[in-house]
Amino acid sequence: MIPMPDAGWALLGVLILLGVLGAAFAWRMAVKEPEREPRTEVLAGIGGGLITGIAIGVSALFLEQALEESQRYATWRANVEIAASIPGFSPGDRDIEGINFSGTSLHNADLRGVDLCHAQLRDTDFTGADLSGAQLQGANLTGPTSTRPI
Repeated sequence: MIPMPDAGWALLGVLILLGVLGAAFAWRMAVKEPEREPRTEVLAGIGGGLITGIAIGVSALFLEQALEESQRYATWRANVEIAASIPGFSPGDRDIEGINFSGTSLHNADLRGVDLCHAQLRDTDFTGADLSGAQLQGANLTGPTSTRPI
């Protein structure tokens, strides 16, 4: 589950409370005082509006969190793409498809089981890197590359 900011939870709680109270009040008035129909409709509209606002608010909070995570990934990817040396590099669970590692020094990189099919690895220095189980079909490994242990 994506964590929501504390202020977002507080606002959501207040909106839910107001929506439930408005809807309950409107229902009570409709049952006990049917002659006050216009006021009941207004209160029901307010309750419905609050519930709609809650749904939009929750969506906005989750969208903000998703965009923030996407921005973090884009920043990480850009940093990897422009780095000349990334000692100890490990992509973890991030997608590295399409990143050009040509001319990069990947000393002690942990690339075990990573999909490097069709990767651009020309003149890449893999000194001390662990490539066991890495998929290298179609990878461009031309030029001096090294996989010697340190």
